[in-house]
Amino acid sequence: MTPLTLLNSPSPAYRGLWARPAAVCATLLLAVSAALAQTHSAGAAPRLNYQSVLSDYQGFNDQTLVPWRESNALVEKIGGWRAYAKEASAAPGATPDTPKSPGVKP
Repeated sequence: MTPLTLLNSPSPAYRGLWARPAAVCATLLLAVSAALAQTHSAGAAPRLNYQSVLSDYQGFNDQTLVPWRESNALVEKIGGWRAYAKEASAAPGATPDTPKSPGVKP
């Protein structure tokens, strides 16, 4: 006989196999819930502070347009495309030696 057949057997010896574990589980759940209820009612709940992740959000702002001749003059003054290539190949976190464009905001 398989264990499932024994549990479903009409014999009185096997009929009560589910009753004992169910009673033990119910008693444990009741004891745990009573203990939790006492600990939660003993003190006030801690005050939670909420800060939205969007509170420091800054919307997109258009940069001021600079005439193209002025932009080209600035690039030439900085050192041309080589300065941009040098800046791109610099170590991460290093600050470039070139001055910032007047149209770029920090």
